Amino acid sequence: YMALKYLRRSDGFMKLWIDAISINQWDQVERSWQVPRMARIYSHAEQVIVWLGEPNDALNLGVTLMDQLSLAEDEGQFRHTWKRNKHQVGSLEMLWQLSWWSRTWVIQEVVSAKSARICIGHEVREWDDFGRAILLIGEHVEGRYQSSEFKTVHQFVEFVKMVQSSQSRLVQQSLLELAQYFRGRQATDPRDKIYGLMG
Repeated sequence: YMALKYLRRSDGFMKLWIDAISINQWDQVERSWQVPRMARIYSHAEQVIVWLGEPNDALNLGVTLMDQLSLAEDEGQFRHTWKRNKHQVGSLEMLWQLSWWSRTWVIQEVVSAKSARICIGHEVREWDDFGRAILLIGEHVEGRYQSSEFKTVHQFVEFVKMVQSSQSRLVQQSLLELAQYFRGRQATDPRDKIYGLMG
């Protein structure tokens, strides 16, 4: 509901497909018929919207810092930006703790997308820019800022980049190996930990 509230347009209409609404989650027959189609739906979508949640002051600070970090052209520039904004680094942990990052189904949402955008309230960012900032943090920041939550996010962004560049050994791996790789992912129905990777 909150996603629809923020995404709605006052100057026209949007055509949306939302799995939680478009698929009857309580009908196992419908789910088993729809699940194999999901990757195709995401791959044919004009754009996939990644809804991270409602905004708050900490998240807004985190998004602003990610914007600045994504613009760094080299390690020196990145470290300068990081040091200059070190008092705001704690806000990034709020981003990593958002439940979206730990879900199983989101893997094929982004991997299959032609174009993806991240939304927190009215704040919208391109997935590639957001992902670049995450990869830079993983490359240049060590110690206490490398939390388990961040490692989950970083692992996912790395995987998406490798798949989209078609250079990943993981792309050639079996379903069992992928399930092992993403074993820490969350799903309401344990079977979805497999279904969510089948696309």
